[in-house]
Amino acid sequence: MIKYFNIHNIVKIKFESNVSSKIVETMHQIGEFEESFVEDKNINIFIYDHSKCPKFENSIVISNYYYYNSNNYLNIPIEKFCFNFIDVPFVVYCEKFLIPLSFLIELILLTKGYSLIHAAAAKYKGKNYLFPAFGGVGKTTTISAIIYSGGKLFGDDMNIINERKILSYPSDFSIYPYHLDILKIENGFRIDKILDKIIEPLEKHKNYRAIKLLLLILYSIKIKYINMSPKKIFGENCIIKEGQIEEIYYLCRLENSLDEITVKRINSSDLAEICVNVLFQEWYQSMAILYTYSALSKFSLTSLFSEIKDIFRRTFAHYECYQIKIPSSLDNLNYQKQLLHYLSKNPL
Repeated sequence: MIKYFNIHNIVKIKFESNVSSKIVETMHQIGEFEESFVEDKNINIFIYDHSKCPKFENSIVISNYYYYNSNNYLNIPIEKFCFNFIDVPFVVYCEKFLIPLSFLIELILLTKGYSLIHAAAAKYKGKNYLFPAFGGVGKTTTISAIIYSGGKLFGDDMNIINERKILSYPSDFSIYPYHLDILKIENGFRIDKILDKIIEPLEKHKNYRAIKLLLLILYSIKIKYINMSPKKIFGENCIIKEGQIEEIYYLCRLENSLDEITVKRINSSDLAEICVNVLFQEWYQSMAILYTYSALSKFSLTSLFSEIKDIFRRTFAHYECYQIKIPSSLDNLNYQKQLLHYLSKNPL
C-alpha cells in the first residue's frame, strides 16, 4: 500500500507498507493530511518496510545490536528498524516506529523554521489560543469545552508553530474511559462494559487458580483506549487550518483542595524551557537510539534541543504568557465552566 501525506506544504511524506499495524498508526496520526499523490522529487520523508532495507557492508557494530555504516544509516536488525536522518530526504525502513513519526516530521519542520509543540490549540470567540501541557493534565478537557461552546480546533495533542502562526495538526484523539463524558461519546468501550459484568462476580472467587487465569485473560482483552478522529467527535467543520497566535496558557495541575483555577503570568523564556522538555518527554522511549546515532554521526540531539528551544523562545517572546493552575480536586465540569468564564471575560 502506498500513501502520500502533505502537511501544510512543509512536510511531504511517501509511505509504502504492507504492515497493517503501521498503516493504522500512521493514519491515526496524520490521516488528515493524506493526498492522492506527491511527486518523489518533492518528498521529504520516505517510509518503507524493513524488508526493503538495502544490505550494508563494513558497518560499525555496537553490542551486536546497532549497525552504523558510512552512508549515514543506523540499522537495528533485531528490531527491524533502519534510518538515515542526515541526508534529506530522510529514509526509514521499519516494521514499527521505534522513533515516533512525529519526531521525523519535527526534523523537517525545523529546516523550515517551524516546530511541533505538545499543546492543544483552538480558536474561541475570535481569538487563537495555545495551551501547552504535559500529557494527562487537561488538554482534551480544555479543548472539548471550547469546541462544544462554538470554537474551532487546531489540534488536541500536538500543533505546529513558528514565531506568529499556529498550523493545525489534528491527529486522532486517544480516548480513555474518563474522556467519554467530556467528549459526549455515548457508545465507547461497549466490550469493556460487557467484560466488567463478567469480571465482577468472578472477582469474588479469584483465589481459585482457574478463576485467576480466566480473570487474567479477560483483563487482557479489555481495551485501554480507542482512537477517534476529531471530525467524528465534533463534526466535519470542527477544524481550522491556521491562524495567528494570540494568547498562550500553560496548563498544570496542583495537588490541593481549592475549588477554583488560578491564572498567573509565567516568564516566556521559562515557558520555552518547559515546553521543549515536555516535547522531548513525548519521545523519551527512543532516546537510547537517538543518542547512539548522535555518537556515530553528525546528528546531534543537543543541537536539536537548542534549535527547538530557540523557536519557542522567539515565539513566546511576542506574548504575555500565562499559567493556568488547575486544582487536583476540581472536577472536569467545573474546570470547564471556569475556563470558559475566564476566556469569555477576556480580562487581558
